[in-house]
Amino acid sequence: MADNLQALMLPRVQGLRNQRVQSRINSVIQAELGRVLRELGYGRSDVNVYPSFTNTTNGNGVSSSYTDIYGYTYGAAHGLTIRRSFTFNLANGRLYQLSDLFAPNSDYIERISNIIKEQIEEQDLPLIRPFERISPNQGYYLEAYDLVIYFQVYEYMPYVIGIPEFRIPYSAIADILAPNSPIRRIANV
Repeated sequence: MADNLQALMLPRVQGLRNQRVQSRINSVIQAELGRVLRELGYGRSDVNVYPSFTNTTNGNGVSSSYTDIYGYTYGAAHGLTIRRSFTFNLANGRLYQLSDLFAPNSDYIERISNIIKEQIEEQDLPLIRPFERISPNQGYYLEAYDLVIYFQVYEYMPYVIGIPEFRIPYSAIADILAPNSPIRRIANV
């Protein structure tokens, strides 16, 4: 499958001064996207996959991006898109989990979950199961002004919604950010 991964033109980081860090980042990305491809059945003759990549912010030594991989099995009613996101420190290759963004004991889960509940209600989004709270390391990416939390297709909402995204303004969470949070490096909070 490694040869097939190259044929798909999956995202790769290029141009970093530290080649060891660049290689580490690319290994993390390739391994995670390889898991997604296996989950979608990539390699079977009746499965087609289509990856797309979006770099959402890249500055001050932080890069945040996501890759959507759409998989379709021949004869299925529709395909399925799976998203994976990555926020890296470009100096040392550290992959930031959501929990890394916030100060210890800050109860970021509760704060973000309440904001998402408000957005679900405001947008009158249909749920297939009740939303209670995000997981400690929920999928996310960073933009210029917002933390974006997302859920997979069918996780809480019907297929027609796609991948639901919830934008959390940095100003709404500035007081609970960790001192070394990558958000502080890309935004003035």
